[in-house]
Amino acid sequence: MLTLKAGTSIKGFLSDRKGITLLELLVVIVILGSVAAIVAPKLSAFEGFMLDSEARKVAGLLRYLDESATTKNVYYRVWFRPDEESFYVESSPDGAEFKGVKDGFLKGYKFRAGIEIEDIMVAGLGKVENGEVSVVFNPGAGAGPFALHLKKSGNGLTISYNPYSGKVAIKQGYIGLI
Repeated sequence: MLTLKAGTSIKGFLSDRKGITLLELLVVIVILGSVAAIVAPKLSAFEGFMLDSEARKVAGLLRYLDESATTKNVYYRVWFRPDEESFYVESSPDGAEFKGVKDGFLKGYKFRAGIEIEDIMVAGLGKVENGEVSVVFNPGAGAGPFALHLKKSGNGLTISYNPYSGKVAIKQGYIGLI
């Protein structure tokens, strides 16, 4: 029980203390540990969400290019740059001379910080980890099979394109060509 001498205020009583007790220190450590235990798993889930979000964007773009090549009768070439964690799209009416696309997301994209293009596997080329590699979507024929591997903090996703069905799939882990 806290008792004060006559004429002593609480402010004066507290200012006479020189430090904190071991019990107060332990309580603070327990509280901080509890908060860290609650927040830490959510941070890794957020990183996984960022990777999933980027993969869905790329998969959506690849689906769009596959369908658009056929409906618009246009050739699209996607240049992947693993070193720069980016890609951009070019188009051509006849498949001979390609020019950059000026349409928003199609003109180029750089992945968010921390998300890396681990490599891209392309039929006939194998695994490409550096430089540039292109994939061409042809009207009515799609593109050849390829698998784009993204990673962030040890988590990996594979975005694969199946030329026989025209489907783009996102799968957990590192998966090669079909």
